[in-house]
Amino acid sequence: MIQLETFETTVIVYGKSTGRTEMKATVRTIAKEAGVSPATVSRVFSGAAKVSPRVRLRVLNAAAQAGYDSREKKNVAVIIPENSGLSGYGGMILESLFLELNSHGFRALVITADDIALLDETVVAGAISVIYRHGLEKMWNKKRAVPLVCINSYGYPIEGVYEVSSNDGQGISAAMNLLYGKGHRRIGMMTNSFDMANSRNSAIRIRTFDAFIKSHSDCSGIFRNSMLSTGFLDTVMEFVRFGVTAIIAAGESLAAPVNHILSTCGIRVPEDISLIGFESRHVSEYLHPPVTCLEQRMGRLAELAVELLEKQLRGEHNLKNERVDYNLFIRDSVGAPPPIPVSERLYSGSGC
Repeated sequence: MIQLETFETTVIVYGKSTGRTEMKATVRTIAKEAGVSPATVSRVFSGAAKVSPRVRLRVLNAAAQAGYDSREKKNVAVIIPENSGLSGYGGMILESLFLELNSHGFRALVITADDIALLDETVVAGAISVIYRHGLEKMWNKKRAVPLVCINSYGYPIEGVYEVSSNDGQGISAAMNLLYGKGHRRIGMMTNSFDMANSRNSAIRIRTFDAFIKSHSDCSGIFRNSMLSTGFLDTVMEFVRFGVTAIIAAGESLAAPVNHILSTCGIRVPEDISLIGFESRHVSEYLHPPVTCLEQRMGRLAELAVELLEKQLRGEHNLKNERVDYNLFIRDSVGAPPPIPVSERLYSGSGC
């Protein structure tokens, strides 16, 4: 078991890969001592369901004998994808979530989706899943008596589980309206999803992009997934041959390589092609030129996720999923379309 001190927040990384140590009190040891089921123990410590005073007292006494201190911060399991790093987009969400949990008196217990069975042995008040992909809906045991909230889920919805997600439709609409207002009528959009079939956020972005094009008769567009094509260079040059005057790099860390390729090919941003990225504003402002970006509001995502968790712990029902709008930061990479498309000036049939 590894403890990481992050911004005065204790984060425990717990799982097979860390070589976990034995905890003084687990759900199973407390349940055995109290003569109840592990689910009943979870109900007592989560407060999410009614338990008779007699049973509650028996569980609390058994927990005390097993070494569990009820005065300690309550554990909240933070479920991350297998092989997920603590940097980049995922790291920013985790940092915000750790801070938010700490401010509400919770302690984060980090496990991977592959180690989710450990929740059957660990005393937790609830769980929050961060950017899970396809498969968690099969691993989550509906019999677990603790609430689960998902942040930016890419996989299938889980019955009875609330979600907090960035409003991808709003983000793409904001980008398209900005470009259309500047006079752009040929627009390209690129994503970098490994699994388009099971990526809900990419599907929403594509549908919104397509719907905008179809609703504007004077507008045309082209979409490509760079992970399914022959690479960034070929994708960008296909956009150029199509005659686009603007590109939306609708994926994490896409704007920088697209901007680099355009510059290498002698294509100026924004004089020849305007560019919008889905990046942190703190990253995009250091590109040349500084790139207009759509930024996810990590703090708000974490705030709403913890709020939904606490409402369930208080026994509230009929809650709803939450969507958080993107922030649009307008910088130097968006301008009016050129009088002559760059394809007519630079196209050579072989790229750059």
